[in-house]
Amino acid sequence: MNEAASPIQYNLIICRYNEIGLKSRKVRSRMEQRLVSHIKKICQRENLSIVHAQREWGRFIFEFSLENMPKALKIFKYIIGLHSFSPAISVDCSNSSIIEKVKDFATADIKSGDSFVIRARRVKSHPKTSLEIEREMGEVVLDTAAKLGREIFVKMKNPTKTIYIEVREAATYFFSKKINTIWGGNPIEIDKPVIALWRGDFNDTVAAQLMLRRGSIIFPIIFFDEKNQLFNSHKTMSSAIEEIKLIAKYLPEPITVLQLDLHSLGEYLNQISDEAVKNILLAYSTMYLLDNLGKEVNFNRELRFNSKDLWIKGILTSFRLTDSLYCALGQNLTIPHFMPIIGLSNEMIQDVQIRLNMTSSQTQNDEFTVADIVLNHQNGDSFSKIKPESHQISIIKDVKLILEKNVSSELIILLDSIVNQRQKILVQGSIL
Repeated sequence: MNEAASPIQYNLIICRYNEIGLKSRKVRSRMEQRLVSHIKKICQRENLSIVHAQREWGRFIFEFSLENMPKALKIFKYIIGLHSFSPAISVDCSNSSIIEKVKDFATADIKSGDSFVIRARRVKSHPKTSLEIEREMGEVVLDTAAKLGREIFVKMKNPTKTIYIEVREAATYFFSKKINTIWGGNPIEIDKPVIALWRGDFNDTVAAQLMLRRGSIIFPIIFFDEKNQLFNSHKTMSSAIEEIKLIAKYLPEPITVLQLDLHSLGEYLNQISDEAVKNILLAYSTMYLLDNLGKEVNFNRELRFNSKDLWIKGILTSFRLTDSLYCALGQNLTIPHFMPIIGLSNEMIQDVQIRLNMTSSQTQNDEFTVADIVLNHQNGDSFSKIKPESHQISIIKDVKLILEKNVSSELIILLDSIVNQRQKILVQGSIL
């Protein structure tokens, strides 16, 4: 006879990582600690109370109140450094407790016509092997379903329902789904900060996000003019801040945004009639400003995160192969220059843009990897669109000569004054 099933009341989230598991034991332990600390701070910012948190080898387990679980599941999708997570419930490790909980799952989750499989893992000290647990609990599910009048069957590959059982030292955990995070990646660490150029192109946001998921803290630099517009762009300052908020929501505290007013540089460059010379001087000025700004903020210890002074390790830009002039000048920077989208096609970048703009209700259950977007566009057509233009290559041959003739002491003084007059604001992001 069919009985009305009560839904499983999940109060735990089991978290899994991916790349951290490849590290040495010492590095892995350090990154685990930082990731747990990061998760706690994100939850605190989102006003989400954690009842209890613990680290186990290869797993993080967070306990929440029942009413906070829906909110927690939305937030954990945005945690950089996690590969996947599962809403879960736990019992003690006795065989009778495990059997009772399996009966609950069979009653609540498995309907007539479903196929199912049991997937078990256990610590070595447990008296039964994983395969023995799977067989025994599979029989429990079949018996329970038969008593309820439900016709179900075992299917080892691609079943409609899966019951996961993890037997640990102190408790046994049950869950029925694995939810991939949006970005995966490495935990965000304070020893990998970079400053990121914001020119008014959404590619700036894409480049920052790709670097962020590798564990770097991003400090945006906005080039703007006195009219409150982004320099050499139709976008306003407010639109740039909104884009930066897309990045800031992944960080547990407000990020510092540096602002450089380039109105005086614009006036200086507008006096030059030769467009080729003007473009070269603009590229030179851009890289000069970035390089000097990195040195200045390091020297003055201006950037802080997690109550610690940070030392900028690199400059991040969204330059691509079509920006061959900027790429060439970037080789002269004294600080490492990162260009994460340099080899990506427009279609690949658009994939990242779509994912960045997703809300919590729109997110897909697949983790982002650069390999995936390359495979999705491997027909080769997309790459033909990102070849350097011939006129840019010809200009680069004469760049050194043009700079020697046109980089005056007046321009250098102007650029130094722009750096010295930099402004700072704080930008806070939010997931929900």
